[in-house]
Amino acid sequence: MNLIFAMMFSVLPMDVRVSMLDGSVRSGAIRSVDETRVVLADAAGDAQVSLSDVMLLEFSDLPAEETEAAQRMQLRDGTVLSGVGAGRNAREVLFTQPMLGEIRVPVDAVQALRIKAADAVLDSQWDTMRSRQTEKDLLVVTKRDGTGLDFLAGVVSSVQSDKVEFLLDGETVPVPIARVYGVVFGQGVQESGKSTASKVRVTLRSGDELTGDRWTMSGDRFELRMSWGASISGDVAGLQRVDLSAGRLTWLSDLPVLREDFTGVDPEGSLLAGLASPEEQLLLFGPRRDVAIQGRTKLKLRGKEYSKGMCIHSRTEVAWALDQKYESLEMQVGIDDEVAWQDGGQHSVRLIVRGDDGVLFERMIAGKDEPIPVSLPLTGVSTLTVVVDFGDEDSICDWLDLADARLRIRQGAVE
Repeated sequence: MNLIFAMMFSVLPMDVRVSMLDGSVRSGAIRSVDETRVVLADAAGDAQVSLSDVMLLEFSDLPAEETEAAQRMQLRDGTVLSGVGAGRNAREVLFTQPMLGEIRVPVDAVQALRIKAADAVLDSQWDTMRSRQTEKDLLVVTKRDGTGLDFLAGVVSSVQSDKVEFLLDGETVPVPIARVYGVVFGQGVQESGKSTASKVRVTLRSGDELTGDRWTMSGDRFELRMSWGASISGDVAGLQRVDLSAGRLTWLSDLPVLREDFTGVDPEGSLLAGLASPEEQLLLFGPRRDVAIQGRTKLKLRGKEYSKGMCIHSRTEVAWALDQKYESLEMQVGIDDEVAWQDGGQHSVRLIVRGDDGVLFERMIAGKDEPIPVSLPLTGVSTLTVVVDFGDEDSICDWLDLADARLRIRQGAVE
């Protein structure tokens, strides 16, 4: 399979779509990536893009990598790998991923190892066991009647092709590998301070995901330095996407709110005021994250959908604690397409954005208006407040989207 991908790469340029932190997009054939820059080739020749400005690289579509790898290893840093030949010795977990080859991971970096192939009935039980906080290892076995999973708590000293050696109450018990569904490794074996912060998430065409702190590429090979310090390399043709946004930006919709005040959907004194209780109004028209007010569709402005952002109805005030960690806020603002053209698009809201006690942005926004790109400096700002107020003393069509709203993290700030 690796040979097939290598041959495809040799005859097809590896086109890549590069999403920048400022919201712009560049495309071209990727030449190389080092610690400071991405080199792209387009009709005008080679162009260099600063890696510090890149959020996401999405590689051209190629057939998905077919693999019979049935086992799965999940690491504490979020890495998920499918493979075969799982094993464990005193210090390492061994695993062979079809594209990356043999991988050796320190035991304290591994969260779980599923030895059996995925099972639609048993996997939900496995996920429950995998999420448990435990100091001891959990040896997860299939019940003899095949109806479910059970586990024993102890120490898994080794995983071999035919058995798992399990230390239970001071005695080593060999468990046939045929009975073992997987192993959840206890957190007690972790050593503090060994892992570095994950800044890169690499998604392979197999669906596997790897996280690390540095990713580079040269020719048809890439290299990723993993959280425990070792590097893994593979064929570029096996890449689907490389996400570099960690430590660089935070989506506004993912940031915990400091305060959220929903005053009510109808202005005081209007005919509809008071017909619904505050609780009912909040349930129906309270702020939404990553979806429109009615909660079933993505945010959409003039035909373009956005997977991230806020949809806020008047009259609402939302505040976030920034603690001076961010340097800017970028977003597209407008009335959501779901309601924008009701009554000819004449209805409007007033948007006010404050940084601490100062007004950073204020504008009336009508349904007929095109999306408005907004870029606001946030250096030194401790609290960000967004107010969506009645613009025309009416609440009709007041679905204001803060689409693709992203906070750029100040260099050197700690998340």
